[in-house]
Amino acid sequence: DTKIASLERNIRDLEDEIQMLKTNGVLNTEDREEEIKQIEVYKSHSKFMKNKIDQLKQELSKKESELLALQTKLETLSNQNSDCKQHIEVLKESLTAKEQRAAILQTE
Repeated sequence: DTKIASLERNIRDLEDEIQMLKTNGVLNTEDREEEIKQIEVYKSHSKFMKNKIDQLKQELSKKESELLALQTKLETLSNQNSDCKQHIEVLKESLTAKEQRAAILQTE
């Protein structure tokens, strides 16, 4: 009887140890497989996001170059506009002077 009780106690101890190992994740292969799958999903997602970031960086660089070109073009056109306004003012002054001269010549 004592031998049977001792063996039953050993069995219970082993069952408790197995349960403890399962609880600690040592023997739980399903959880481990699930974690490995999750890691693969995260790696795949991380790779996708890195590629997306690189793509967006390239697009941003292209847009910045386009913006710089447009700013240069705007500056050039603004300068041309300013030059045209100055030329118009010179022409107006010249016209006014000619009109005054014509008026003087008519009165003489």
